[in-house]
Amino acid sequence: MKAVIKYIVERLAERTTWVGILAAAGVVLSLTVQQLEVVGNLGSALAAALLVFGKDSFLSPDKETVPPTV
Repeated sequence: MKAVIKYIVERLAERTTWVGILAAAGVVLSLTVQQLEVVGNLGSALAAALLVFGKDSFLSPDKETVPPTV
């Protein structure tokens, strides 16, 4: 969990992250309700496809990098 928070904090420290966030917000604010529904559906479909076709190692750390529990 610490690695995820560290990664997010590192990305938030980059200028390009904020430019992307502001650009995405500008697009979202200019969409109609119907267009937002389509974007939401496409996002859900993309997430489902990643879960179906992605490996489990994509979602969890490698066993070699995780210390064994005692």
